[in-house]
Amino acid sequence: MARKKRVPTPEIPLSTAGMTTPEALLERFKDFPAINVIARRFSNPNDPGSLPILLKGESPDACTNSEHQNRLRTGQTACTMCRPSRPVRNWFVYWVNTAREGRWASMKEKGYVPVDIAELQDVEDVSDRVKNPGDSYVRRGDTGKEVLMKMPLEVWLYIKRQQQEIRTARFGSKKQVQSDLSELAGREFGDEAGQTLHDGGIQIESMRRVRSTLGDEANDAIDA
Repeated sequence: MARKKRVPTPEIPLSTAGMTTPEALLERFKDFPAINVIARRFSNPNDPGSLPILLKGESPDACTNSEHQNRLRTGQTACTMCRPSRPVRNWFVYWVNTAREGRWASMKEKGYVPVDIAELQDVEDVSDRVKNPGDSYVRRGDTGKEVLMKMPLEVWLYIKRQQQEIRTARFGSKKQVQSDLSELAGREFGDEAGQTLHDGGIQIESMRRVRSTLGDEANDAIDA
């Protein structure tokens, strides 16, 4: 039986690999339809490249990297962590599962409002979108129970920083930590366990501050 002739794999020239910059590539392929997504992946190569959900009035080139957003200064209009720098977006958007009891009410109490379909720059940015005859909110999922909600990004960042300052201050006090733990133990294991902690049955001997970021909080289903 004759052996199949091996077809050589064409070599891709790599002569420009070390000489190309992100700026040059973005300029060279600026007419490519998904160039905005590509630009985001240059800033974060691990980003899968899914389309950001941008609202009308925001720049199509706005930075949607959550780690960058969490480090923005008050009044900053350009993300200097992106290369090249990109405009800061106006809104923090978040999917809310309204099937969870009380979730819809709690999010509205925290200042979130639902996003209307007419606010989207491109409705195709939302996969699995579901229309509800009773309203025009942006919904997704099998039954449309997931609703997109928004808050001004600068307001959201200010609230998150306040939350972090409060957590840091509470964590710095052994007495406060003991009180928080006793309250938690009482809720989870009963009054006796809570009282034992409160009375010093378990002592907190030392504490170590662990560095945290707003980005970690944002990925944690949010205190919102």
